[in-house]
Amino acid sequence: MNCMPARLRSSAVAFFVRPFGTGLASVALLATAAGAIDSNGSGLDDIWELIHGANGLTMTADTDGDGATNLQESLAGTNPFDPFSRPALTLTATPPA
Repeated sequence: MNCMPARLRSSAVAFFVRPFGTGLASVALLATAAGAIDSNGSGLDDIWELIHGANGLTMTADTDGDGATNLQESLAGTNPFDPFSRPALTLTATPPA
């Protein structure tokens, strides 16, 4: 997943996310110091639930069997129903100039 952070205010950061290999357009995610909106009390972000049709999932389950809990998938913005869409960190080495 490509992430480009952009600071909005001292307590908020937006991440523009394009999951690798999905063909999906970028999705803007907003993280604040107060946390995500969770109107149903599931512990998962409402916007993530809406994007992925994930309403009713529990945060401790691993719905797609990829080794990441639904909470981890929600925080990373990945698809809880796709085992190839999982939280990952990609590092790129840049040689010194």
